[in-house]
Amino acid sequence: MARVSLQLISRPVDAADATESTSARPFPPYTELPRHVPRHAWRYIRTTVFAGYVALIVTLVVDRVRGLDVFWNVVVPLLPALFFVAPGVWRNLCPLAAANQVPRRFAFTRGLTAPKWLRERGHLVAITAFLVAVGARRAVLNTNGPVLAAVLAVTVTAAFAGGLAYKGKSGWCSSMCPLLPVQRLYGQTPFVTSPNSHCEPCIGCTKNCYDFNPAVAYQADLTDAEPDWGASRRLFAGLFPGVVFGYFLVPGPATSGYGTFYLRLAATVAASCGLYFAAQAVTRLSWSKVSALWGATAFATFYWFASPVLAHDLTRLTGGGPFDWLRWPLRIVAMGLAVSWLGRTFDVERRFRALVSAAPALRLDEARLRQLQEEATPSTTPRVSVQPEGREILTQPGMSLLDVLESADLPIEAGCRMGVCGADPVAIRAGHQNLGPVTADETATLRRLCLADGTRLACQATVIGDCTIGLVPDKAGASRPTVSTPLAAVDPDLRRVVIIGGGIAGVTAAEKLRGVHPQCDISVVGQEAHHLYNRMGISRVIYGRSAMSGLYLVQDDWFTTQHIDSWLNTVARSIDLAGHTVRLATGDTLEWDKLILATGSRPVRPEVPGFDLPGSFALREAGDAAGIRAYAQSVDASTAVVAGGGLLGLEAAYALHRLGQRVTVLERAERLLARQIDERASELLLEYLTASGIAVRTRSTVAALRGVGRVEEVELADGTSLPAQLFLAAVGVTPNAEIARNAGLTVHRGVVVDAQMRTSAPDVLACGDVAERAGRTWGLWPTAVRQAEVAAATVLGFEDAFDAVDPPMILKGVGIELASAGSLEATADAEVLTYEDDARHTYARLVIRDGRISGGILLGYKREVAHLQRLVTEHADIEPILPRLRAGDIAALAEQSINTQVPAS
Repeated sequence: MARVSLQLISRPVDAADATESTSARPFPPYTELPRHVPRHAWRYIRTTVFAGYVALIVTLVVDRVRGLDVFWNVVVPLLPALFFVAPGVWRNLCPLAAANQVPRRFAFTRGLTAPKWLRERGHLVAITAFLVAVGARRAVLNTNGPVLAAVLAVTVTAAFAGGLAYKGKSGWCSSMCPLLPVQRLYGQTPFVTSPNSHCEPCIGCTKNCYDFNPAVAYQADLTDAEPDWGASRRLFAGLFPGVVFGYFLVPGPATSGYGTFYLRLAATVAASCGLYFAAQAVTRLSWSKVSALWGATAFATFYWFASPVLAHDLTRLTGGGPFDWLRWPLRIVAMGLAVSWLGRTFDVERRFRALVSAAPALRLDEARLRQLQEEATPSTTPRVSVQPEGREILTQPGMSLLDVLESADLPIEAGCRMGVCGADPVAIRAGHQNLGPVTADETATLRRLCLADGTRLACQATVIGDCTIGLVPDKAGASRPTVSTPLAAVDPDLRRVVIIGGGIAGVTAAEKLRGVHPQCDISVVGQEAHHLYNRMGISRVIYGRSAMSGLYLVQDDWFTTQHIDSWLNTVARSIDLAGHTVRLATGDTLEWDKLILATGSRPVRPEVPGFDLPGSFALREAGDAAGIRAYAQSVDASTAVVAGGGLLGLEAAYALHRLGQRVTVLERAERLLARQIDERASELLLEYLTASGIAVRTRSTVAALRGVGRVEEVELADGTSLPAQLFLAAVGVTPNAEIARNAGLTVHRGVVVDAQMRTSAPDVLACGDVAERAGRTWGLWPTAVRQAEVAAATVLGFEDAFDAVDPPMILKGVGIELASAGSLEATADAEVLTYEDDARHTYARLVIRDGRISGGILLGYKREVAHLQRLVTEHADIEPILPRLRAGDIAALAEQSINTQVPAS
């Protein structure tokens, strides 16, 4: 439960929350708290306080009376009040924390992950150290300056060593510091909140970190799903009043002897602890309330006894007085603070519980959460820290960073999910070795993006251990063409290459050419007004608020830095094969030695009456999506019909649904995605869409669109009609092959090419959606990338060939994960495994041949999708996990894939 709370407190506020931003983020993290003292000022204050700490140690040795007086009669009586009122101030100026953070501040920490015993039992170590210190105070520390000096010196050295060895504050401040239990109990509801100024940036080193979110960390501790975690916090809350009472009321060892003193002190502590647990059992108050009552009691009790000391010290320091009468005002103030603190703490608990109970309304994946709670342990559960957002996400080994970020509602673009589009680059700040290997497709895409070293594609970076990432990758220091092959190996007559088409096929071909040949002239002519963008993400333009933001797949200056001429918003009018020229609609003429056609495709416009009415659309480009959004707002549309139940149709339907439309999907086949998934998966997908509010009608086709001046209804072939203020056709695409046909190239449905992507003209090649090979056009992004690579190799004079292999199918952007890969045919030599879990809304079908997965379907799985693709593509041996798969343990797919991966360096 604690993990839920810390994820909810800093989630982004979306449109539905805009009117109640305070309730959407009731416990903001430290990054959003007002900062009244600049970070650099805290550094000077910490330096001063640390110098004072060292001076105190020296004073305890050379002038022990003065040193003991300052420490016990000034510093110690004031610290509990500071913990109680403004704990963040103490954590910012604490000399032990300053020593702990010196190795990180000056970049010589080893930054290791704290071992399991320290993460799980560090708080018990801190409690033990605190009790030993209290017991030793009456025995020796109150009167022996050099011994106290040695204790303080050893403590600050231990704090420094913890920072030298372990990352963040995990080696001391948030684990073993003897003051930590007191700080957490007293500081759970600060009167004054001072944001953390130590951890820049946060690296997610500590569970339920106070520095990350001071207002809710202790509540998260007490309700943590791991029983032992909250138990140690409750133990300290129960015993702490007994420690205070025992210290002040039990006769010291000088009077009763050491044995009697410690027995009586232990009995007092045990009685306090017993009453604590008895009070909870009898009253049935929450642990938070009982802990707050015991904490307030300890605070009031301490100042009941400490107030005379403070009043006496004031008399001594001022030389006036006497001020002994101040003991009662001080006691009254302490009582008032304790009562006020109790009320505040009870209110925080109420809001915390309300927030956690509202988790489903905040779009948390409940099935995923249950799975984490059931299967994960701190030692096996990686944490992904996101900077500078300050988010820490608990996840499972084997999930991609993209899935992790999406599940946490963080802003990340999703594209092909196969590492070829480049929609989701992230910067890896720490933990490179805890991510899966970089694939060949990812390497090529990252090269095109021209980003700094340390960038990964989120969809391909498999989480194996803890890591820290940034959502905005860094630009490369010098974006420039990279020559990977000696120029002498390249066709010497190649001087000018023209590429018609600025989509992924055209840009990939240009990038591959420039990567080998730094001198030839390359021109890319694109009809759209935008540089390369994530065409698979355009449905977000329909319902989102940021238009094209985040969709671009190359930097603004990419074409300039690669020395490629880019013609945006330009139509190629004709091709002269004999003269080796392309005439543009602008009147310009481009000469070429090699020509690559990457003109793509356009949506099929259904030949039905009324399709020319306003309100009828086909979706293919970002401009189409923007037009749909604008039209829906202009006519205040509330009903929509989507013709086509394929991938694009379902994604478009879901986008319209999110825009607020009542959507009906028409599918001419008997079931959804009949060529990609089996019947049961189709049924489950249909159930999900229906439950989401999207109606689906199979075996349905459009006869006509009706309306006066605009679309008002859709008439079906069976004679029925559906109300619709907006109609969207997603019934396929057709290649843009007219310019090739007019030039005299061989064109059937698309431009006919061979395995090297050569057309019927020797110096003209075609790739992407416009290319037809062996009677087939693909219209798929990964295929377009592969064909562009082959076309570029052919232009350069290298040997390469296009092998027509269908890439995996992934349905994205509809709120549920669905993927299929490989061959799903159940032949005599195949073993077919199916597994369905109604409670988790998951379904799996695996086809196994000779100990290898030849094909599979996964519905409702996030982590396993990428691993299914990998195991199928690489024909990996799965004999070790076959018994688990036969038992329905689909998680074994991810584990087998991880076990055969070599982490990225």
